[in-house]
Amino acid sequence: MNSSNPTNKKSLDLIWICIFLFILALAAPWFNLSISNHTFVKSYVTFFGSGLLFLSLLYINLANSIKFLNFNPVSASSLAIFLLGLLSLFWSVNIDFSVTKLFLWLTVMFSFVIGSNLKINFNELKKIAWIFLLTCSIISTIGLLQYYFQPFNLVEAVSPGSTFGNKNVANQVLILLLPFSFFLILLKHQNKSLSWLISILMSATILFIFLTENRSVIIGITIQILFLIFFLIFQTKKEIKSIEWNTNKTMAILFGAVLVFIFVKTPNLDLISYSEISSNSISIIEPNLVENINEKDISQASRFHIWTAAIEMIKNKPFFGSGLGSFAHNISNEGYTSYQVKGFQRAHNDFLEIAVEMGMLGIILMVTLIISILTSIRKIYKNSSNQINLFYFMVFISLSGSFINAQFSFPYQQAMPLVLFGLFLGMIENQYSNVSSPLISIKINNWVRKALFMFYLILFLSISYIYLGWINTYTSWNQNNIDHKYNDLSFLETPIYHSGIFSLLSRTSANYSKNGNFNKSIQIDKFIHKYWPNHIQSLFRLGFSYQKIGQNEEALDYADALKKIEPEGLYGNYIIKILADLSKNNIKEFNNTFNELYSKPESLLSIDTNTYHYLLFFTLQSKKFTSLAPEIYEKYIKYHGFSCEVENNIAIHYFNLEEFEKAAVHVKKAFKNNDKCLNPLLISYLIDKKVLKPK
Repeated sequence: MNSSNPTNKKSLDLIWICIFLFILALAAPWFNLSISNHTFVKSYVTFFGSGLLFLSLLYINLANSIKFLNFNPVSASSLAIFLLGLLSLFWSVNIDFSVTKLFLWLTVMFSFVIGSNLKINFNELKKIAWIFLLTCSIISTIGLLQYYFQPFNLVEAVSPGSTFGNKNVANQVLILLLPFSFFLILLKHQNKSLSWLISILMSATILFIFLTENRSVIIGITIQILFLIFFLIFQTKKEIKSIEWNTNKTMAILFGAVLVFIFVKTPNLDLISYSEISSNSISIIEPNLVENINEKDISQASRFHIWTAAIEMIKNKPFFGSGLGSFAHNISNEGYTSYQVKGFQRAHNDFLEIAVEMGMLGIILMVTLIISILTSIRKIYKNSSNQINLFYFMVFISLSGSFINAQFSFPYQQAMPLVLFGLFLGMIENQYSNVSSPLISIKINNWVRKALFMFYLILFLSISYIYLGWINTYTSWNQNNIDHKYNDLSFLETPIYHSGIFSLLSRTSANYSKNGNFNKSIQIDKFIHKYWPNHIQSLFRLGFSYQKIGQNEEALDYADALKKIEPEGLYGNYIIKILADLSKNNIKEFNNTFNELYSKPESLLSIDTNTYHYLLFFTLQSKKFTSLAPEIYEKYIKYHGFSCEVENNIAIHYFNLEEFEKAAVHVKKAFKNNDKCLNPLLISYLIDKKVLKPK
């Protein structure tokens, strides 16, 4: 992918890469609408930006004298992984999901070619490091402003998410970019004021990371710093020549460290409470990831169950996997979903996800790529100048930290980490070609280069057409959301489905169900069911909605469908049956189903906030279960804290027992926190009983 003759290489001006990364860092829906989807916006900007730069580079080199396509360890292993992903389309269990992810992978290829054609000298690498630092600073600064002031109208799933909608996703980028601030601060002949600027910008990034409390990223950065300390302690005379330390830099770093310490220790600064911001964030970016954002222990436990499900997927298709992008399909449609992992669409371990989607062959190729990165950097280190060596050492620690994060998260399923990964691979390949002969060189004629240019141009335009179709879908859906017109959903028929569309539909349907518009909820969920037949949330809503409009037989059909998918017995199956039995006045079946649900392990019931809420409500429907109400209430409070609906129901329970003082205690608790759901008749009766004062 690169020429062995670097002197003939024509490269893009770094200013265009700078602009591209700045736009990508800022790219997000800067408006608060229910269709905002940061992941889609990032992938959209990434594809078009990297694609345009890639095509520009090809055009620049059409008349170039370069005659060879070179293969070395990095380019060969990168190409092998990409081809395996491309071939997996032929055995993919969900071609739509596969193609969507392949578009992201194309950006890696584009970025690789861009990186492999950059000018590799100290001045250029220094500029690149500054681009990375400033990009990093943009993301961190926006995130810090959100944390303390919330000045932007950005939709967030997990605050402060900067322009990524999720603090964890923002950190996936920062861990890749942060090491290049180390590179700049260590350089010789660094301007005094620049040292202080670098220190402040670096401190802002570290502060943001610590305030977000992302444990895997903090561990990754700790490893990066340890690598750096090891480098500084055991540096040779040769390496000493590439760095410089002085009193000015010491003072700048100490100032930055003190700054970070002060702000971490006093996070609120008498401004907006972070906990308040977090609790008020709108969970619409990645609902499957944020259902339990305030329950860290449950979240961590969920990872274990996700990984267990992933291992089962690997066992079923061990050699070639189930196709690129198939994990999200498998978890919802192939019988792997359980109450612990409902809604998760990523493995939260990139290497496990690769194994699921491309089998053990994919893992072997990924390990080969990592080994090739290490051997190539080692080769570069032995044969390049001190300053270039320092830069590539930072590339090494950048990838090291990111790979650690990838054990617990999904950086390489996101647009911006992928484009940076491609750039790093290309730059490694670039410098490796400058210091070593390629494994294979293939001569390419001028007419072949022109044919390849036309091929990539057609490919770019074709994919652009698909992206424009998705944009039209999001735009039309937004308009329908405003106008509440859902008679015709044909605009959702896109050439290839974007996985985000299903999340979009699910969120909208959930809103209508919550607001009591069950007919519209059914309409939307049936559309989901058409393409995603085992989508858990949609199946439950269909059953629930049909029961609410009095069509109990249809409701029971969806309850049975849930039961088949989830043999453990997810609460939804039982709740639909109980509601249907109540509406049909079938007390015997109601009692049997209630007993069966209540006999489930406590770990099952603690997962979902609705479970205990409904159980408590159901105790009001049968004298047989009235005695269980206090126990259910205590369990709910233990796992989930305050709920107006729960306080209302337990108050009604005590009122029915004529324990009016106890009923008043729970009504007062609701008044103190949120009284919008309280039964007005209950309040009136308690006032009459003199246990409540008129408001």
